Amino acid sequence: MPGELTDADQSDAGNIDPTADARPDSTTAPLPDAPPPPPDACVPVAIEKLTNPVFDLTPNGMGWVDGRDPATNMLSGGPFPIVSPNPAGVAPQSAPNKAWFGGASGSQVSPAKPTLVDTLHQDIAIPATATNVVVSGYYLVGTNETENTVYDTFTIDLVQTNGTVIENVMTANNLTVAGAFTLFTKNITATVAGQTVRLRATSINDSILHTNFFVDSLSLKATHCP
Repeated sequence: MPGELTDADQSDAGNIDPTADARPDSTTAPLPDAPPPPPDACVPVAIEKLTNPVFDLTPNGMGWVDGRDPATNMLSGGPFPIVSPNPAGVAPQSAPNKAWFGGASGSQVSPAKPTLVDTLHQDIAIPATATNVVVSGYYLVGTNETENTVYDTFTIDLVQTNGTVIENVMTANNLTVAGAFTLFTKNITATVAGQTVRLRATSINDSILHTNFFVDSLSLKATHCP
């Protein structure tokens, strides 16, 4: 019958080697473990870029360029360096020094001036690999002004070394009185990586009455590889 095995066929079938048509053993040696990833060549960290950020290193004002209005320095008791323990009646946020701006009006100097301008600045090289820049610090404001009008102002700006403003960090005036040191923080949004920039504080007092602006414990941190 078709499909039936003869005795010979059955005999041959009994002699079939079940491994005759089997494929060669496909089992291969396991691949070696992949090498571990190399250790990170860089772990970015926030690094302080200011010299003497808390104003307390000696000599007073080290690392900073003092731009007190020359007319103010001619007043009795002067000169009046911006970074110092003075005035004694205002406790620093970080002892012993603080930065004091203002403190006089244009009518107090001789000859009288419409405004008195004080500045303090420091130039900082921002690494090309920096991914974030943050400026922070503490400010305090006291005033002799009595009207509800802005007469005296204070700003901290990030500027180019030629004075062009890159970004404002903080602003205060005779209406923003702060009787205790108050924290401010600013994330810089402008692209400054790879540049030398200037952190500059400026006060402008008018000719009548005056405002005192104080800053302490400044910080400019850039996040980059050490």
